[in-house]
Amino acid sequence: LPSDPSPVLVTDKANKDRWTVSIPQSHAFPLRPSQYQEICQLSTKITEYFVDMSRSNDPLRRLARRDQSYYAIDNNFLDVQEAEQQGLLAKPDGSGSDSHASFHDQVGDKMCDRSLTFVMETSEAGFGNTLMRMWMAYGLAQEEGRAFFIDDSRWPYGKYNTYFEPPPTANCTPPPKHHILPCPHHARHLLVSAATSEWTFGKSFEGWFTDSKKNGLPPQQRVFNLARIGYEKLFSITGDDAVYVNSRLASLNDTVRSKTGMVVGLHIRRGDKHPAEIQYSKDYLPLDRYYDTAREVVLNKFAGEVDVQKGVDNENWKAEIASKVLVASDDPDVYHAQDLSRVERSQDRIQLASKKILDETQQPQAQDAGSAYHKYIPENSGWEGGFFAPLFWSLGRAPERSDRPVREPEQLQKPSTDSISEEASKLRELLGRAYMLDLAVLGGGDGVVCGASAMGCRLLAVMMGWERAIEQGMWVNVDRG
Repeated sequence: LPSDPSPVLVTDKANKDRWTVSIPQSHAFPLRPSQYQEICQLSTKITEYFVDMSRSNDPLRRLARRDQSYYAIDNNFLDVQEAEQQGLLAKPDGSGSDSHASFHDQVGDKMCDRSLTFVMETSEAGFGNTLMRMWMAYGLAQEEGRAFFIDDSRWPYGKYNTYFEPPPTANCTPPPKHHILPCPHHARHLLVSAATSEWTFGKSFEGWFTDSKKNGLPPQQRVFNLARIGYEKLFSITGDDAVYVNSRLASLNDTVRSKTGMVVGLHIRRGDKHPAEIQYSKDYLPLDRYYDTAREVVLNKFAGEVDVQKGVDNENWKAEIASKVLVASDDPDVYHAQDLSRVERSQDRIQLASKKILDETQQPQAQDAGSAYHKYIPENSGWEGGFFAPLFWSLGRAPERSDRPVREPEQLQKPSTDSISEEASKLRELLGRAYMLDLAVLGGGDGVVCGASAMGCRLLAVMMGWERAIEQGMWVNVDRG
């Protein structure tokens, strides 16, 4: 057997050529993302090899196409457990830990028959893509009758339970780490991560889950429903942040909804995410488009409730006045924009600061009294313009001296080492918590206006639910690309 994780060809007890995946016990879990990708790439090639062999041995099958549907079964694949039972793969020798999941409060001693482990490790700086993949992975696990586990050991944002309550417990124990495979999809114990999303949520997934003839639903609703299941079970903010969100939403109920008004949220993503709309593809959507659209949402809501025979209803007019528009953005300067002067922050528990604000609030002395020595004071670095991946990866690093050469953006990408400083870890956590607070408050409103090119916008649609967001039109995409 190879010393590295890899698909391997074997001969079973019936003297039939089969294939399986060998992951030596000495390899830590999870494997490197590139290793999971290589396993999937080689698995696809091996499947094609067996199809070609079958065609050459059976003239009647030479014109047959390989079944590439999402739930196609490769009968030549032998799962790890069966391969071990037949002596084709070595069983664990008992040395070292064979545990893998980050959450172990499962019920019962029996190992799960089928499972899906979501690995949160990613090379992406953003939080949103991981959150959406995790929700969809949970929904997929429920669809396929798999127990669900999470591994957060190398997630750039730290630990799952910093942000959320533990996921629902399984009624079984996790499988051994070397049983967990990224491919093929029908493996008994499946792994899903950013590195394997091409295989888990790629073309065959879309072909299966968006086929209206198969499921009788609008093209995207079944995929939406998978994510919604994950949201309902996993998006449970923890600790004092949960207390704050509940208090904030209760306050909005008292000040707005009790007066029959409505709450409309604006989600404005800037930074390194540009609109799909060609006119603004190298810039950002104008802020007045967000606000004007929010006003239309409010006006249309109450205009539809007016009895045209009686004219304008005074109560509806009062409801319009009582309505409130909230805003959440990765760009601190958005909150001070003139176009949004009538808009309120979604939350003020954790706020990203711009360089201008930092300079105004932090003014250290460059020279001590009575001393001729001028101290070097590092320049403040804020979130001007919004969230940029290089800035995220540089959190916690010593500021660059102004007399040093400027580094290119690619030099500030994800560090090669898995370890980061405690300061960087805390800064990342604050950033992630602020994002979750914004989503929780906006998602608890009555309507949302955003640009669908941003993942946060799509997350909010899921949080609102299909009926309210799509059928009632209370989720409005202003990115016309």
